[in-house]
Amino acid sequence: MRQSKTANTSPGLANTLVRQSAPRLICLLLIIAATLLPATGTAQTITLNSKRISLKQIFAEIKKQTGYAVIYNAKVINDNVMISVSAKDQPFESFIKTVLQDQPIAYKIVGTTIVLRKEEKPASTTGNGQMNEEAVSQATGIILDEATKNGIAGVSVVNKRTGKGTQSDVLGKFTLKDTEQGDVITCTMIGYQPITTTVDKYTMVVMKIAVDELDKMVIQAYGKTSRRLATGDITRISGEEIGKQSIMNPLLALQGRVPGVIVTPSSGNPSSPVKVVMMGRNSLNRDFSPEPLYIIDGVPQTILDLSNNLRYMSNEGASTGYIQAGVSNTMGQSPLYGIDPKEIESIEVLKDADATSIYGSRGANGVILITTKRAKPGKTSFGISFTQGISNALRRARVLSTEEYIKYRKEAFKNDGILPTVNTAPDLMLWDTTRNTNWQKELFQTAKNTGISATLSGGDVRNSFRLSVNYNDNRAITVGKGKNEAAMILLNAGHSSTDQKLRVSVGVSYRFTNIDAVALGGDELIAPNAPAVFDSLGNLNYLGWNPDARTRLFPFGSVNQPNIAKTNILSANTQISYKLLKGLSIEITGGYTSSRNTNNRFQTIGSNDPRLVSTGTAIFASTNTSTWIVEPGIRYSGFLSKGSFEVMVGGSLQNALTTANTITGRGYTNDNLIGTIANAATIQVNDGYGQYKYTAMFGRIAYNWENKYIINLNGRRDGSSRFAPGKQFGNFGSVGVSWNLSEEEWMKRMLPSWISFIKIRGSFGITGGDGIGDYQYLARWSAASMLPYNTVRPFTLSQPVNQVYHWQSNKQLAGALEFALWDNRINVSATLQRGIARDQLTQFPTPLYSGFRNVTANHPAKIGNLTRGLAVDAVLIRRKDFEWQAGFNIGNFSNKLLAYPGLELSPYASIYQIGQSLNTQYLLHYLGVDPLSGEFSFEDHNKDGKISDDGQQPRGLGLDDRYVAINMDPKYDGGFRTALSYKGAQLSMNFSFRRAWMMASFLTNRPGAMRNIFIPSEGITNYWQKPGDIAKYPRLTTVQTYSISNSDGGYMDISYLQMNNISLSYSLKEKLVHKAGMKTCMLSLTLSNIFTITQYPGIDPVVGLGLPSQKQINGTISFTF
Repeated sequence: MRQSKTANTSPGLANTLVRQSAPRLICLLLIIAATLLPATGTAQTITLNSKRISLKQIFAEIKKQTGYAVIYNAKVINDNVMISVSAKDQPFESFIKTVLQDQPIAYKIVGTTIVLRKEEKPASTTGNGQMNEEAVSQATGIILDEATKNGIAGVSVVNKRTGKGTQSDVLGKFTLKDTEQGDVITCTMIGYQPITTTVDKYTMVVMKIAVDELDKMVIQAYGKTSRRLATGDITRISGEEIGKQSIMNPLLALQGRVPGVIVTPSSGNPSSPVKVVMMGRNSLNRDFSPEPLYIIDGVPQTILDLSNNLRYMSNEGASTGYIQAGVSNTMGQSPLYGIDPKEIESIEVLKDADATSIYGSRGANGVILITTKRAKPGKTSFGISFTQGISNALRRARVLSTEEYIKYRKEAFKNDGILPTVNTAPDLMLWDTTRNTNWQKELFQTAKNTGISATLSGGDVRNSFRLSVNYNDNRAITVGKGKNEAAMILLNAGHSSTDQKLRVSVGVSYRFTNIDAVALGGDELIAPNAPAVFDSLGNLNYLGWNPDARTRLFPFGSVNQPNIAKTNILSANTQISYKLLKGLSIEITGGYTSSRNTNNRFQTIGSNDPRLVSTGTAIFASTNTSTWIVEPGIRYSGFLSKGSFEVMVGGSLQNALTTANTITGRGYTNDNLIGTIANAATIQVNDGYGQYKYTAMFGRIAYNWENKYIINLNGRRDGSSRFAPGKQFGNFGSVGVSWNLSEEEWMKRMLPSWISFIKIRGSFGITGGDGIGDYQYLARWSAASMLPYNTVRPFTLSQPVNQVYHWQSNKQLAGALEFALWDNRINVSATLQRGIARDQLTQFPTPLYSGFRNVTANHPAKIGNLTRGLAVDAVLIRRKDFEWQAGFNIGNFSNKLLAYPGLELSPYASIYQIGQSLNTQYLLHYLGVDPLSGEFSFEDHNKDGKISDDGQQPRGLGLDDRYVAINMDPKYDGGFRTALSYKGAQLSMNFSFRRAWMMASFLTNRPGAMRNIFIPSEGITNYWQKPGDIAKYPRLTTVQTYSISNSDGGYMDISYLQMNNISLSYSLKEKLVHKAGMKTCMLSLTLSNIFTITQYPGIDPVVGLGLPSQKQINGTISFTF
């Protein structure tokens, strides 16, 4: 018997977690987890007395008393042999020798597994000395996992001489026919290091988890693959990398991490929606965000948008998520907020048609798969960690001091010929002109971060569980109260039958978030000598700011207008599979997610100027969502000729429901009464409802010929409730191919030794689009805008009817070149993807006499997308105690309106132009400062003697003076990272960069007004002061004559390089830790968003004006027992 050898694997990641929150639920889950603990012992002695007992019964007793599993081929070894046993506290291995001493059985102990084989007599020979053919006609063996010592199912075993192969069964056993003595077999399995060994009559192979990037397991749609074998564009971010980041939304871990994927937070609040765009837009409909499909543990996160305020431009476009009603100071709440990054096993980003088409229309904008950590066999362990840190604004921009501000204000009044008064210039006539306040420091203060988490896990090969609890509290950096709380409980359990044919995995999670947010966007630019926010009594300082209440100068009323959003999210998922025959299994997955959000905003009496408003207003809003999905399937895998294949067929049934209600109460006379709608003098009610039903049949055929030629075929038939009967179904699919050139013998002879891998792949596919909203094909009636007639309230048609529109068609073509250097130490991937979206679902113009301007319909408009990406991953140094890794990626996407017949008559005539990006702004051309007047000057492009920028006119046709096109899509986006480890110390750093355009915050806030400004790097000394001056900046004025923001002069390149994360950790030495009764102890320090290099003069080049992103410093201590 031979045992294969491979390199050592790196140690796994230590578990963390949890603070007790919601005690009753935690206690219940702990009781459930306790019932799942395996009834195994760890004793190393055996006590057993019996005069007549079978080997099978003895093996079961060994498992019961020691936890060691006995593996053997029951067809070869007779386990019904009866023997006599008498042992009391006999040493474990001595007992085994005693039991097997008279049996023709040999054994080997591998970890906690005992492998038995029949002792073979020397092979018989023929008279001429040749070995008997029957003795070598087939080989049997077993394949074990090096870490768990359990059998591995589905391993491909191929005889290199014949090219024939087989697969291991559920216990890891295999039988390979037509073998000869000395044959070499290759064992391959996704996620494991390939192994080559010489065959014996009974061969034991121990496989190790892959450390090579090409062979690490990658989650794909309804399965798994590796970079070596993938035919689609999939990028994997490991849980180890994600867990090192101080984030409360795992989407932020993708910033600068995936080429061609743009990740942008909509504000600096941790709970705010995060915009993720890959491959650009493929729809003209701006009411639908181009966000990808998010799937967590197999459950799609589907929320129907009812807020009707979605617009996709440079800083907008993400769904408002769990908040679909009321008013939100955070612009909504991301459905992924509150998922602890340490709970994530991996995130896979699926981009091209081959990777996404099996999800149908839901994956038309890409797919992001989030896999949380699952239950695994192993000794019971308990881990706990504590985090404490601080947060503050990303950075502070340079603004005018009071001395500079007063100087410019006085000059502005002089230029305008106006005398300042208390009402027009309280900053000059009333306020303290020696007071100097940097409002960035005043409004954005240092806040505390607290986190605690705990994990309990364990089990054996049949039953395992994992329970985690975590709590994070990021106090708001804004002045006044504010917080961002998130608690999560996650329970996962796994079970396998004795024969390993039935496998069940169940996961349940509960999240609670509590957000108290204050709206302070842009207030950091008020006058530097403005009075304090609060007066000496602690009340809002209206009187100190506004001598005349009618001027309404005081901007801080929102400090006492809390917006409290609380969300409860319950999610459950289950996966059940049963192996009917070798290679044939049936499976079913299901999931359910429910969220309950309350979003209340209180305009208290104390937040208003008492001279103007004496009552309060409250907005009580709620959003409820639920999604369930069931997906049965059947899968068959095996060998055909010299290749392996897999066939999978499945179905999908999904239902999503969202309801939203807003109740506004006005006329509260006391702030103590404002907490309930019953105390309001007047009440207004608004509600919304959306339901989406989706069904599909899908299938996949994959074939792998000797790891050289790989083909993947996907097909899907989708049905959507967004279409009328007869139009509800569409057929879509894709084909992906891959050619591993480095596996070709002729290529091996040609390639230099330092090129270890080279592959080309390509795919083509068609997906559908149903981004039109719900019930658009039905007639809808409303009385909302109608007055009663004779006490009868009339109804009128509110939506025109069209029941013939159908699925939008999205075609994608992708290709890639991938290669690896120096034994796969450096991996490079260059990708190119082209997409065309046809049959656009848009608002089609109709004659006004029909009663409507447009109707939902398909239009022969075409949108083209082009995505480019380059990624490099490298292991620069790998030694016994030291390793240095690095990575770099860059990508961009562009989209154009390729065709739109009749665009000039459509609702999009003033928005889009053929041949230009869908995100293009059309602007006046800025000529500079007029030397005579000192004002902004612009080009009269249509030569009509006036400057006009009528936003209702078609663009680029000369009907107004807008002709300069600026594409607001980032020109490129990317990042780089590095990680070093030496013994117990680890250091990792992640950076992101981007080149994009944004409105210039300096020129759009003109100097001279009663407002501070962000000063550009060169200062503002070069401004116009008298006729004839050639100046860069205009004259100072208190009156805004014409905004430069409508021209190309009002935009600037805000390219930036940002340090996203630095993590430093140290694991104490084992000897020291074990003395303290622990398994591990780790100290870590994490720094997030510590610096940003940019020419943007404001605070945050990513968010722009408003609450900026936060920089954080957090320290963590973790223990495992």
